[in-house]
Amino acid sequence: MSTPEQPTGSRPVTAGPPVTTPAPTPTPAPTPAPAPGPATRVADAPAPRRADDKQVAPTRAGMVWVGVCVAVLLAIALIIFLAQNTRTVAVHFLGLSGSTSLALMMLIAAVAGALITVIAGSSRIIQLRRRVHRR
Repeated sequence: MSTPEQPTGSRPVTAGPPVTTPAPTPTPAPTPAPAPGPATRVADAPAPRRADDKQVAPTRAGMVWVGVCVAVLLAIALIIFLAQNTRTVAVHFLGLSGSTSLALMMLIAAVAGALITVIAGSSRIIQLRRRVHRR
Protein backbone atom coordinates (compact mmCIF):
# COMPACT_ATOMS: atom_id res chain seq x y z
CA MET A 1 0.00 0.00 0.00
CA SER A 2 1.39 3.34 -0.87
CA THR A 3 1.23 6.45 1.25
CA PRO A 4 0.13 9.64 -0.31
CA GLU A 5 2.97 11.90 -1.15
CA GLN A 6 3.11 15.28 0.45
CA PRO A 7 3.87 18.34 -1.59
CA THR A 8 7.26 19.82 -1.04
CA GLY A 9 7.43 22.48 1.61
CA SER A 10 4.29 21.44 3.46
CA ARG A 11 4.10 20.11 6.98
CA PRO A 12 3.18 16.53 7.59
CA VAL A 13 -0.32 15.90 8.79
CA THR A 14 -0.28 14.51 12.28
CA ALA A 15 -3.10 13.00 14.16
CA GLY A 16 -3.74 14.75 17.42
CA PRO A 17 -6.54 15.43 19.80
CA PRO A 18 -9.74 16.50 18.08
CA VAL A 19 -10.25 20.22 17.84
CA THR A 20 -13.37 21.36 19.68
CA THR A 21 -15.03 24.72 19.58
CA PRO A 22 -16.22 26.20 22.85
CA ALA A 23 -19.95 26.12 23.47
CA PRO A 24 -21.66 29.48 23.03
CA THR A 25 -22.30 31.27 26.27
CA PRO A 26 -25.93 32.07 26.94
CA THR A 27 -26.82 35.73 26.59
CA PRO A 28 -28.05 37.32 29.79
CA ALA A 29 -31.66 38.39 29.96
CA PRO A 30 -32.20 42.14 29.51
CA THR A 31 -32.58 43.96 32.76
CA PRO A 32 -35.82 45.88 33.17
CA ALA A 33 -35.64 49.66 33.26
CA PRO A 34 -35.65 51.11 36.74
CA ALA A 35 -38.91 52.49 37.97
CA PRO A 36 -39.01 56.28 37.96
CA GLY A 37 -38.17 57.60 41.34
CA PRO A 38 -36.11 60.27 42.97
CA ALA A 39 -32.93 58.96 41.32
CA THR A 40 -34.40 59.46 37.79
CA ARG A 41 -33.17 62.56 36.01
CA VAL A 42 -35.72 65.19 35.02
CA ALA A 43 -34.66 65.01 31.35
CA ASP A 44 -35.50 61.28 31.21
CA ALA A 45 -39.03 61.64 32.60
CA PRO A 46 -41.84 62.65 30.20
CA ALA A 47 -43.12 66.15 30.65
CA PRO A 48 -46.47 66.30 32.43
CA ARG A 49 -49.39 67.35 30.23
CA ARG A 50 -51.10 70.56 31.16
CA ALA A 51 -54.76 71.32 30.58
CA ASP A 52 -53.89 74.05 28.05
CA ASP A 53 -51.41 71.83 26.17
CA LYS A 54 -53.82 70.64 23.46
CA GLN A 55 -53.40 70.06 19.76
CA VAL A 56 -54.16 73.17 17.75
CA ALA A 57 -57.27 72.92 15.57
CA PRO A 58 -56.87 73.74 11.87
CA THR A 59 -57.81 77.31 10.95
CA ARG A 60 -59.01 78.96 7.77
CA ALA A 61 -55.73 80.82 7.49
CA GLY A 62 -53.84 77.53 7.67
CA MET A 63 -56.05 75.98 5.00
CA VAL A 64 -55.59 79.04 2.78
CA TRP A 65 -51.83 78.78 3.23
CA VAL A 66 -51.84 75.12 2.16
CA GLY A 67 -54.05 76.02 -0.82
CA VAL A 68 -51.68 78.79 -1.89
CA CYS A 69 -48.68 76.45 -1.64
CA VAL A 70 -50.44 73.83 -3.76
CA ALA A 71 -51.42 76.48 -6.31
CA VAL A 72 -47.83 77.71 -6.57
CA LEU A 73 -46.56 74.15 -7.12
CA LEU A 74 -49.20 73.57 -9.81
CA ALA A 75 -48.27 76.85 -11.50
CA ILE A 76 -44.62 75.81 -11.61
CA ALA A 77 -45.58 72.44 -13.09
CA LEU A 78 -47.78 74.23 -15.66
CA ILE A 79 -44.95 76.53 -16.71
CA ILE A 80 -42.65 73.53 -17.19
CA PHE A 81 -45.38 71.75 -19.17
CA LEU A 82 -45.89 74.77 -21.46
CA ALA A 83 -42.15 75.13 -22.04
CA GLN A 84 -41.74 71.48 -23.04
CA ASN A 85 -44.74 71.20 -25.40
CA THR A 86 -44.29 74.00 -27.93
CA ARG A 87 -44.91 71.93 -31.08
CA THR A 88 -47.73 73.20 -33.31
CA VAL A 89 -50.68 70.89 -33.96
CA ALA A 90 -53.74 71.09 -36.19
CA VAL A 91 -57.07 71.04 -34.33
CA HIS A 92 -60.51 70.17 -35.75
CA PHE A 93 -63.55 70.52 -33.46
CA LEU A 94 -67.24 70.80 -34.43
CA GLY A 95 -66.47 72.04 -37.93
CA LEU A 96 -63.88 74.52 -36.71
CA SER A 97 -60.23 74.04 -37.53
CA GLY A 98 -57.02 75.78 -36.66
CA SER A 99 -53.49 75.25 -35.47
CA THR A 100 -51.93 76.14 -32.15
CA SER A 101 -49.34 74.77 -29.74
CA LEU A 102 -49.89 71.36 -28.23
CA ALA A 103 -49.53 72.72 -24.70
CA LEU A 104 -52.24 75.34 -25.24
CA MET A 105 -54.69 72.79 -26.63
CA MET A 106 -54.07 70.39 -23.73
CA LEU A 107 -54.48 73.27 -21.28
CA ILE A 108 -57.78 74.27 -22.90
CA ALA A 109 -58.98 70.65 -22.68
CA ALA A 110 -58.00 70.42 -19.00
CA VAL A 111 -59.75 73.71 -18.16
CA ALA A 112 -62.87 72.57 -20.00
CA GLY A 113 -62.87 69.32 -18.03
CA ALA A 114 -62.42 71.22 -14.76
CA LEU A 115 -65.30 73.56 -15.64
CA ILE A 116 -67.60 70.62 -16.38
CA THR A 117 -66.64 69.10 -13.01
CA VAL A 118 -67.27 72.39 -11.17
CA ILE A 119 -70.66 72.85 -12.84
CA ALA A 120 -71.75 69.29 -12.01
CA GLY A 121 -70.53 69.55 -8.41
CA SER A 122 -72.05 72.99 -7.87
CA SER A 123 -75.42 71.87 -9.17
CA ARG A 124 -75.42 68.95 -6.73
CA ILE A 125 -74.45 71.21 -3.81
CA ILE A 126 -77.22 73.67 -4.71
CA GLN A 127 -79.69 70.80 -4.94
CA LEU A 128 -78.73 69.51 -1.47
CA ARG A 129 -78.89 72.98 0.10
CA ARG A 130 -82.37 73.54 -1.28
CA ARG A 131 -83.47 70.21 0.17
CA VAL A 132 -82.09 71.13 3.62
CA HIS A 133 -83.73 74.57 3.60
CA ARG A 134 -87.14 73.08 2.75
CA ARG A 135 -87.19 71.09 5.98
